[in-house]
Amino acid sequence: MRIVLNGLIVSNYRGVMQLDSIKPAYDIITIKNNVPRQPQLVTIADLASGAYTNMLIKLDEVQFSGPDTLKTFANGYELVTENRTLVDCGGSSVLVRTSGYANFADVKVPSGKGSLIAIA
Repeated sequence: MRIVLNGLIVSNYRGVMQLDSIKPAYDIITIKNNVPRQPQLVTIADLASGAYTNMLIKLDEVQFSGPDTLKTFANGYELVTENRTLVDCGGSSVLVRTSGYANFADVKVPSGKGSLIAIA
């Protein structure tokens, strides 16, 4: 993809540079579609280093905490972003933050162990 930067705002959000005021219909140019990306396999402990920020990652053998499995990922009706806790076998945990605008915001958080692919 190519992003037209004219008129966009570059800001720092929690130590990460971000682009603001993007109008996707005008500012994002698709160069190639359907190019599969392979996530980097990491552990929850690896994420603490900050080395994987803004990267596509995969966590194996993880599950959401018990109380979170009674909830949805976020509140898609009121468009509220929410956090859920993901844990591994060793007791390490990380927050999974889901936007209320996500198309899966109102999906129930799954129970049981599995894998998670996300942007760190």
